[in-house]
Amino acid sequence: MGRIKSVVDVSVSPLDAGWNAALKTFNNGDPDTTAIVRVFNALPPQVSTLKNIASIVSAVYADTYWSLTFMDASILSNSIVKALGVNKPDADAAASRAFESWRGMLVRGDTSDTGASMPRGLLTQSIDDVINGKDPIDPTVLFSQWNSAFFNQADGLKNFCYARAQSVNFNLPITKATARIFFTDQGFNQPPQSWHEMTTASTGALSAPLMTESLDPKQPILPTGRAVSSDGYIFTPAGQGHYCLLAVVSTEFFTNDPLSSSGNFNSQQWISCNGAAGWHNLDTLPGNTANLKLYNQDPRPERFALRAHCQNVPQGTKVSLQVAGNYLGVAPQAITRPYQVVAAEGELPANHAGDVVLRVDTPDGKPLPANAAISVQAHWILPHGHRDYARGVAQLGAHSADQQQEPIELALGSVLFVGE
Repeated sequence: MGRIKSVVDVSVSPLDAGWNAALKTFNNGDPDTTAIVRVFNALPPQVSTLKNIASIVSAVYADTYWSLTFMDASILSNSIVKALGVNKPDADAAASRAFESWRGMLVRGDTSDTGASMPRGLLTQSIDDVINGKDPIDPTVLFSQWNSAFFNQADGLKNFCYARAQSVNFNLPITKATARIFFTDQGFNQPPQSWHEMTTASTGALSAPLMTESLDPKQPILPTGRAVSSDGYIFTPAGQGHYCLLAVVSTEFFTNDPLSSSGNFNSQQWISCNGAAGWHNLDTLPGNTANLKLYNQDPRPERFALRAHCQNVPQGTKVSLQVAGNYLGVAPQAITRPYQVVAAEGELPANHAGDVVLRVDTPDGKPLPANAAISVQAHWILPHGHRDYARGVAQLGAHSADQQQEPIELALGSVLFVGE
């Protein structure tokens, strides 16, 4: 009997009692303050810490703490103080740590994204946004090639798209995970009004359940479990041109409504702080030019920077960036090094929506070679004293820049062009 008990003890986490208490309270419809008390009482003394309580309750009651564009630690902190009567600084510290990592279904921003860091740097090279051209793809392939990107757009034809996600830092089964997929013009800082929602191939619905490797949408997604959308979504590009895909996953614990509020800060914060949503901006460079969109969503002039990070681009290639209207741009720059940045900075007028033209002229006139890549990155520049400066400092943890009264930059995304 002793040997059997030893095996069982190893397989059970001392935190499981807290997770189960939070789930029962959630299913009863009780508020988060009740869950905090019950988790505190359910956890064994050695693990009944504010950090563990905050981590569990923040995950199960995610909708309570989601404030339009991010998880608001102040709401959780206030609930901890109200429920347990602890010191506010201790509650603040526990709540902040709870939201350092994503908890729930994660749509990766790129191959390195594990949900371990929030905000996550506005990653826009998600491999969990899948487009497979005119042919549907077997879901078993999406599982077996989990770390592979599928981005094969067939212009003017019906394309099949899918979403992938994985349960991270969440020790309960997820039973109601669904996905929605949107597309918009390729570029930076696209407002929600520019998003277009796709419908599913089989039923024309706006969402599809996620399914595990059992391929049964009714099976729960267990902790660390992987899942893909149970149906394809149909995307028919109007013509030539390339687009951004956006996958948004929701669960019974996190509704995850798509962004509804426009504004530069809202857009960049939503995607950088929402681990259950991912953009895909990876593409081959068509010919020697690419047209991208760049938005200033605010009703006032704002300063932006564009940078083309060129890697393994043939020496002698000339690279330029230009925003329509000559608001900002850089004349053709000759590439002389294996890694080189071509940059432009300037002010865009209020409510600007325009094109950015990337032009790449190789010495032999041929497309970029297979080992070459150009990452075009956009940043919003906030000088000290800007109305959003304090929020930007808080998001970036850029307290040194604040003390030195230096400008800060908020990333608005990137588009990666690779050689053919």
